[in-house]
Amino acid sequence: MREVYEEGAARWSDRLVSNSGDWSGNVFEFWLKVSNRLTADLKKPFGLDGNQLRIESTPMHDALREGLVNTLIHADYLGRRPIVVQKYRNRVEFSNPGDMRVPVEVALQGGISDTRNPTLMKMFSLLAACERAGSGLDAIQRACRQAQAEPPTMHVSYDPDCTKLVVPLGTASAFADSATASGPATLATPSGERQRVLRYIEMHGPSKRIEIQEALGVGSTKAKRLLSAMVAEGLIRTEGASNQTVYLLA
Repeated sequence: MREVYEEGAARWSDRLVSNSGDWSGNVFEFWLKVSNRLTADLKKPFGLDGNQLRIESTPMHDALREGLVNTLIHADYLGRRPIVVQKYRNRVEFSNPGDMRVPVEVALQGGISDTRNPTLMKMFSLLAACERAGSGLDAIQRACRQAQAEPPTMHVSYDPDCTKLVVPLGTASAFADSATASGPATLATPSGERQRVLRYIEMHGPSKRIEIQEALGVGSTKAKRLLSAMVAEGLIRTEGASNQTVYLLA
């Protein structure tokens, strides 16, 4: 990964390479290190949810994480090119060895996926690090629209084969407004979802994750992320294990 601070110049402010010797170089650790760097300086909203907890994420945060996972699960690890992630001031470029297994226009429409590395896909799904197969690019396109950015683009080159996903970062107004005299700005998502989860559990008592996600109308990956975050924040707690886990108000 390179964080480029001067466009068009072979210089960067930070760099992470697999053969540096100061980390393992495996896919999982690469994901951990790079996902944190991708979103470290991304603008966050100045807003509080109903329980006075600061909102620390935006759809663009999720989109960049999706872009990274997409690059890792579709890479041809026997190819001649490396995986390269380059972060610029106005965009992030994800490049992986290997061509597209579905046409670019079909991939950008979303809903269809032919994962080159299904085991990695399963690993990231279990980590709740990505949406279901075929929906990741949908999330990225939605984030770009909200960020008032150009749509994401994909480019395929050959000999050696390489696929590049470019995610524009958009404008500051996409994420939040500054605090005003009337109080801090709010963001409907995710604060609204936290409120809805709390109200649902208050009304229905101990609830399973699938019941909550159906009430919210979201996918399992997003529900897992949201509930895990709310448990960590002390808003709710769990009882039971595995399929018998239920969520209660803290």
